[in-house]
Amino acid sequence: MEAMCARAAVDEVSIFLLGGADGAAGALADALRPRHKSLATAGTVTPPFGEWSTMKNRRLIEGVRASGARILFMGVSAPKQEIWAYEHLEERRMPIVCVGAAFDFGYERQIEGAGVDA
Repeated sequence: MEAMCARAAVDEVSIFLLGGADGAAGALADALRPRHKSLATAGTVTPPFGEWSTMKNRRLIEGVRASGARILFMGVSAPKQEIWAYEHLEERRMPIVCVGAAFDFGYERQIEGAGVDA
C-alpha cells in the first residue's frame, strides 16, 4: 500500500480509503500526507461492520465515484472485500486494492507513535 501511495503521489492519481475501525481511514489519510506530499486523498469512509444493504452499497459506490478518486483502497475483512470488489466490478470503474486490516494497523501505529492510548 505504501509503494502504491508513493506512485499515486508522483503520478497525481487520487485515492479513496474505505474501511477500517471507526476513524481509522481518516487517521491513515492524515498519516500518509507527510510521507507523500502530493498524495491526493479524495475521500475516506468507515462503513458499518456486518452486511451492507443494497442502499448502503449504492451509496458507497456513488460516493467513491463522485469523489474523483482513481484508486480505491478497501480495508475491510477478507473475504468480504474481495467479494464486494467482484460483485461491483462494473459499477466501480476503478481498481480496488483490497488491503484487509492495513488501515487499522496503520492507524494503531500512528496512535502509538503519538503516545496516545487507542
